[in-house]
Amino acid sequence: MKLRGRILGHVLGLMALLTWGVSNVSAQNHEVKTQQSETNSALELVKTVFNDATSVTAGNTLWHVIKNAKGTTLGYALSSRPFTKDIIGYRGPTPLVLILDNKKHIKKLCLLENNESPGFISKLSSHGFLDSWNGKSLKEAASSEVDAVSGATLSSTAIKKNVSILASQALKTK
Repeated sequence: MKLRGRILGHVLGLMALLTWGVSNVSAQNHEVKTQQSETNSALELVKTVFNDATSVTAGNTLWHVIKNAKGTTLGYALSSRPFTKDIIGYRGPTPLVLILDNKKHIKKLCLLENNESPGFISKLSSHGFLDSWNGKSLKEAASSEVDAVSGATLSSTAIKKNVSILASQALKTK
């Protein structure tokens, strides 16, 4: 039974990786994308941080390893999708991906496909909210007190909870 649960966890993790839908940011400037149903591969998403990334592979149900063509580990990707489906923003779940460097510090937070209002996400982006965790360790991210953005309180509160839970889960499974 435990093995079946682990296999299911790996499958869910890989499915989340393969179906990451990006709703909020372009590579360098966090411009809001208007088509939230656009789907990017995990590798395309990771390349917004690591240009030379050539693969993203599951290390376990949570940690996904980012490597370049030489096989050097560049960093890690963590998806909140398997852990936070019940965290609701303005219009539903707000899953996200944290992209980490080799030292396991956050390089970027990317929202996955969601039903939040593009106006709310734009507001979060323009206030620098989505960058609030950049440079933080997972321990810092798990306990960070990031202020919600007025006018997008439900969305920002849900994102904060996603980050906290995801960082906490990642610390447990290092």
